[in-house]
Amino acid sequence: MIGIYKKERIKYYDLLRTLAIFGVIISHVFLIFPNAEVMHFKIVSFRQVFMYAVPLFLMISGALLLNRDIEIKEFFKKRLSRIITPFVFYMIVHVIVLCFVLTLFFDFKLISCYLALVPFEYNWYFWLILGIYITVPVINKFVQHSSLKEIEYFIAVLFLGSIFYQIMFILNITHYVNLNLVLCPVAYLVLGYYLSVRDFDMSPNKIIAISILLFIAITAIKVLSVDGYLPFEYVTGYDITTSPRVATKVDLGIFELIRVSSLFLMVRYLFESKSGIGKKIRNVFENSSIVNAYTSISRASYGMYLVNRTVLIPVELMVATMALSGTRTCIFILILMVAANLIAYIVVIIFNRIPFIKRFSGYH
Repeated sequence: MIGIYKKERIKYYDLLRTLAIFGVIISHVFLIFPNAEVMHFKIVSFRQVFMYAVPLFLMISGALLLNRDIEIKEFFKKRLSRIITPFVFYMIVHVIVLCFVLTLFFDFKLISCYLALVPFEYNWYFWLILGIYITVPVINKFVQHSSLKEIEYFIAVLFLGSIFYQIMFILNITHYVNLNLVLCPVAYLVLGYYLSVRDFDMSPNKIIAISILLFIAITAIKVLSVDGYLPFEYVTGYDITTSPRVATKVDLGIFELIRVSSLFLMVRYLFESKSGIGKKIRNVFENSSIVNAYTSISRASYGMYLVNRTVLIPVELMVATMALSGTRTCIFILILMVAANLIAYIVVIIFNRIPFIKRFSGYH
């Protein structure tokens, strides 16, 4: 969602960002049905398929922001307005829609309860990227003045630290090892930058194949763990929101680190493939119509993120009063996945075409 573009857009970044915004919105759709089941399987378990979204956004931002010449004053002047003004605008829209829907269908007194969540719990990712912007000039200096080996040391500590914390959590062992400097959301920025510049001694098709297998395997494990078929704490790790290690909802467990890295590499090397099935898929994503579509979605992704919960408000309130079978819920979710993404995109595009409001649309 955030980043500084080079003069020529990089296609695989745009495709990754498109996948990320789809992941965010679809994961929010699943939250509407926390208790629904089909064949005794919790439907919300499939939300884990799309939980790569926020880490992926951070990795894209790292690939775009790091190892650049940054003048701090100019950086904040240009970049903060790009995230703050759309946030304020969509928060106002959110409040207006919320008040209208609650007044129309529910008790007016409920408004104060919902408004208590605004602004600090409205789209928590905004507060995360705001903190990251403040950190970027420092992290950028580290990357600029580090060799690839030194960055690899950082990545190694990140992965080893994640494994260590995972084991300590599983065994319920109290410890005093503090790796907050490395094991934090900013780590995804460094990881994204590293994977964007590191050349691996392997053919693109092999990297794509390995990445697909890793992504599918870990996703399956995470889905099964939510419904209790596998130990949840072994896979998703720890509740980061209450952890003394990291005060964020970003999953820094070892499984998520591997999964999002595999997705990043899969898409990157898809655009470098020159033979076989990889080349055929690459040709599809380099078709001008397809490129225009995911580039536009990528540019609208920040606005789509900010407006998606507003789009889902009426659905969320209506579903609470509906009795749906598991099969009907699955069908409803599939329809809502497409509809929520499409409506969020259309809203951003409309705002972007209104002269005065254009600057607040979140279309970059």
